Amino acid sequence: MRSDGLVVMKPQRIRSAIPAKVLVLCLLGFFGFKAFLLSHLGPSAYETRVESLNQGTPVEQAGAWIMQADLLTEFMASQLNKVLF
Repeated sequence: MRSDGLVVMKPQRIRSAIPAKVLVLCLLGFFGFKAFLLSHLGPSAYETRVESLNQGTPVEQAGAWIMQADLLTEFMASQLNKVLF
């Protein structure tokens, strides 16, 4: 209500159930996990494990598609190799 007595409706801001910061941190953690695995196992062993996942059930095939090495994962793995080894 304003000072002159008029009731004014203000739209409420719709907030997401999950903040964007949480989503970004989850994605960064996921790519970090993939990079750590790639760095630790090496490219050939990592690719072998992803291929074995690809031969499994549809759920395992979806996991293989998600876990395949991409440019960001390879870059992060190379940076991890410089730091850790």
